[in-house]
Amino acid sequence: MFRFISYVIFVIFDSTAISFLYTPSLVFLAIPTTLNLIFAFAILFSEREERFHNWFGQHTRVAVTIALISGANIDMLFLIKSYLMKWDFFNAPLSRNSLKGIFWGGCLNIFISDIPQFIIQVFYLRYSVVFDPIPIITLIASGLSMVSNIITKLFIRFKVFDEYLKGHLERKKDIKKDSIENENEADGLDISDKDKTDGETKFE
Repeated sequence: MFRFISYVIFVIFDSTAISFLYTPSLVFLAIPTTLNLIFAFAILFSEREERFHNWFGQHTRVAVTIALISGANIDMLFLIKSYLMKWDFFNAPLSRNSLKGIFWGGCLNIFISDIPQFIIQVFYLRYSVVFDPIPIITLIASGLSMVSNIITKLFIRFKVFDEYLKGHLERKKDIKKDSIENENEADGLDISDKDKTDGETKFE
């Protein structure tokens, strides 16, 4: 959230100083935010389980507020599943598909938000002739956020879907095993046919 706020300040007050950076900085703020909002509300309203509907009916304001905050980062939607402080409004019974949707939305965010915004800020510092602490703070926040998101996605978030990944790997292993067995059977038939042919030749 701090990174998002600092980047908004950067876009409003600093990016205008370098004309060719203002438009892309605005685009890479507006598009990810809009997509995150659409994605967050789509996940909430796509739930079909009655348990979620009951939870949503009791905690509509909290759910909508967090969905709006998720415009800054779709990962914020995990808050309603975090069971923070053991409060019931942070214990939404989200489906596995919704959790996977949030995860992959966060992965998309890295490419359409974190990386472009970081590059824009690097260009700003490269071409700016006026010292301003805000772009430096924003650049540091963006860099740390980007690295943190990448590491989190690679080493932590995948554990949430370890069963899914395990099942996928097992299916691939079974397919490979079946392929090897079929090849062995084919080789066995070839050897058998060859032996049969050799036997017929000797008999003649």
